[in-house]
Amino acid sequence: MTEFPEKPVLPFRERTTSAALGWINLIFFFILFYFILGQDLKEILVLLGVLLCHELGHLIVMQRLGYKDLQLFMLPMLASQIEGEKKEIAQSQRSWLVLAGSLPGILLGGGLFLAAKLAHIEALERPAFIFLLLNAFFLLPLNHLDGGYLLDTLFVKAGQVVQVWVLRLVAIGLSVLILVQPQKEYFMLVLPLILFMRSFIDERIERVRRKLRKQEVNYQQFFKDLSNEEYWRIRAEVIRSSKQLQDVSPEEYKVVKAEPAILSQMWLVVRDPLQLDLGGLAKLGIVLLWIAALVGAVLLLGWGWQ
Repeated sequence: MTEFPEKPVLPFRERTTSAALGWINLIFFFILFYFILGQDLKEILVLLGVLLCHELGHLIVMQRLGYKDLQLFMLPMLASQIEGEKKEIAQSQRSWLVLAGSLPGILLGGGLFLAAKLAHIEALERPAFIFLLLNAFFLLPLNHLDGGYLLDTLFVKAGQVVQVWVLRLVAIGLSVLILVQPQKEYFMLVLPLILFMRSFIDERIERVRRKLRKQEVNYQQFFKDLSNEEYWRIRAEVIRSSKQLQDVSPEEYKVVKAEPAILSQMWLVVRDPLQLDLGGLAKLGIVLLWIAALVGAVLLLGWGWQ
């Protein structure tokens, strides 16, 4: 029987890595909205207000669910995140928490849009457009967006696989859209390239999780709660899956120079614990609500562009 040594004391907070990963989305946001909104200060302020409203929806639900030590982080201009701590959360609770940001934003954006169209108030058109566009974007089934978190919550095993292929389809569609434009701005192809790179990272993470499930290693718990055996087994699979860590032996249970790089990948594999309390009909209802919100926002945006 293998004896596993004490896992190392982690030198940073549990959420530091996930915040760092958000920079990939920040780059995507910045390039996308730079060309959509331009450098108009008023529109940037409206965008900031939309982000705050979005996060306020998450914040209210998190408070009602009993989250502790809530903090709002605003990355430069275009990204935001609320963090908090809660020991246990159920599928139903997390589903509403995820939707609490985008659904109110889409409803508010739809109301502003209808008021702008029916009452002919042109000043409301741009805020309505930003409310709808940004919140619809958050609902896309992509990793680290609300839509991706919702899939992960409802379909614990299949959610990541779906996200990988949706990510690739979005990247292909975006590439085609850029190439068919009259102005050949080929530098914009960096966006689908980033998405493709993300899809391969996500696919590798899911392969690691699949191997861990076969070994009956529980990776669905808080990182700090991992047992010594769980920690070292997850670490071993992460090393085996990474070409950058080929010089590290997965069977040697000791801290090495590459440990920070190993830990950063382990954070991606480990998931917070989740109580599975939703049946098939409840999941279907939430999925239909998500689709209705996304399609409704897209239809209103299409109407606005006509």
